[in-house]
Amino acid sequence: FYQAPIISRSTPNPMSQHATTFIKNRKLQVQKIKSHPAYAYKFIREDMQDYMMDKLQVLIEGEFIRGTFQSGTEYTIVSTALNLDKQLLRIIQKFDFTKTIPKLILVNTGEQIYSLEDSILVAYLNLLGFDIAMFVPTGYQVMEQHFAKPFFVEQQVGEYIYDLRAPELNQSNDGKKNFM
Repeated sequence: FYQAPIISRSTPNPMSQHATTFIKNRKLQVQKIKSHPAYAYKFIREDMQDYMMDKLQVLIEGEFIRGTFQSGTEYTIVSTALNLDKQLLRIIQKFDFTKTIPKLILVNTGEQIYSLEDSILVAYLNLLGFDIAMFVPTGYQVMEQHFAKPFFVEQQVGEYIYDLRAPELNQSNDGKKNFM
């Protein structure tokens, strides 16, 4: 992804108005979620849906995101995880744990900060099994402020570089798509 934020507060999310009913006593109400008319993951294999719900529970219980069970952030976590982009859902649907691991590459060459929802998305995809690389040549903290505890291994290499333009990584030299 080339632009931060990936998900903004203005991005439509039909699950946000229902999220408060999906958690009770710090536990996801999985059957309530799956039977809800707005639940959009019904086309995904049942075992993968269960896996996704298990990892969502881990994300909530682990309180990785700042404000979980303190300021209602758990509802944002649920609504964000239940409103994934169709392209991501297709990648998750065909995810085979024994073969190629899906990858997410974030390139942030500017001063834009990722949203809370972006941080939730990245943490959730990481728990689902995605390999995630974030390149921030400025060295700025563009996502860390949303995590309650360290979530990624950070590597700093070389001098900070500013005002770069990220190369187009979606196309190879022969015009074929490389990512998503």
